[in-house]
Amino acid sequence: MKKILPLLLTAIVLPGLASCNNNQKQQESKVEMIADFEQWGPDFQTIRITYGFGRIEQNEDKKFVKSGNYSALVRPLGDKTARFLPTFYFPLRSRTFDFNKGDLTKYSSMFCSVYNDNDFDMPVTVGFITEFETYYNIRKASGETFNLPANSWTEIEYKIDIDFLSMYFNVEEAPALYFEFEKQDAYDASFAPRLYFDDIYFTFADEIRKPIDTFILKENEICDFEEDFQKSFFSLTNVKKDHLSFDITEEVDGVKPTSGNKMLHIHSSASNVRWVNWSHFIISEVYMKQTAMAKLSVEEFEKQQWAFCYDVMVKNIESEQIVPSFYMVKNSNEAYIGGLRGYETGWTTHEIIFNKEYPVGPGNQPVTIDAGYILRIGQFHFSIPDEMQEYDIYIDNIRLERREGI
Repeated sequence: MKKILPLLLTAIVLPGLASCNNNQKQQESKVEMIADFEQWGPDFQTIRITYGFGRIEQNEDKKFVKSGNYSALVRPLGDKTARFLPTFYFPLRSRTFDFNKGDLTKYSSMFCSVYNDNDFDMPVTVGFITEFETYYNIRKASGETFNLPANSWTEIEYKIDIDFLSMYFNVEEAPALYFEFEKQDAYDASFAPRLYFDDIYFTFADEIRKPIDTFILKENEICDFEEDFQKSFFSLTNVKKDHLSFDITEEVDGVKPTSGNKMLHIHSSASNVRWVNWSHFIISEVYMKQTAMAKLSVEEFEKQQWAFCYDVMVKNIESEQIVPSFYMVKNSNEAYIGGLRGYETGWTTHEIIFNKEYPVGPGNQPVTIDAGYILRIGQFHFSIPDEMQEYDIYIDNIRLERREGI
């Protein structure tokens, strides 16, 4: 009879203990094994999941095993109310099992085998976690998405780009490796898709690598959308599926960037709701901490008046409120400035002067962007309302500008 053990709202089902030795396997193949699912600990015992993930089981059906005797049956679900996509992950350090696999400078790629036992393709995103707040509440570096064709094995190779990852965390101390899925149209894990994972491991690089700083911005730039790496730090939260989409683009329908050759284009689909809901375009906290705004000293902030500026235009609607929102670290405090609009008639420049009181903020109360938002800078949002028609938003040249001395 199978032995069933719960793990953080996931079921981990083990038909029995395997005799295969992880250490022997990785010595023979000269790889750093993360999990081959041949034994309970550490392979299954170290797995962590986000809230409402679904179910993970140990599988013994050889049709779905790449090597050895077992693989992991993963059934991603995703709670409809959760703000995270269903994700499972492997911490790369463990005192219980006495391992530390978090030094990414030693590795070149992550490999794994996945069988998609469904009649439809499925995407999976692979990447690294940057920080744990709780087991459920995690922060991720942008990963790479792979397509898993229906009813077949896929061999995934995720190249470990330490230059990119060093923008998020110390690459000698990576916290965890994650696998992320879309939320599924099911309310019970027994109806969730079936995916089989096997042989997850790192390959060693020819030599120890050192990251190169590629995060280079112009003086006083927040984001001019010119650099390819910037897009990795952008994301969307939608009040309904696919309400917003975005891309970084050159000229579109006669609209040209105000600075450089590229701009942000956000498309908002038509909504069938008759009350205002808001979706959000997000620039991550990690990115904001590298910008000119984070580099202001308190002395500079107090002696010189500064303005947070950006250019905005809307199309296919006469005007629209685009609400900028500043956050302190870990979303502990929010300050947004209401009433700022983009117009179809052309580009409009908005400026938010620091240490100035604005009449419309959270709870329709006055709000000031003070030194706290510089010293403890968090993520930045543009909040976009639902409308009954489709429309497009263009944003460019987010920057700091000096004003007269105080």
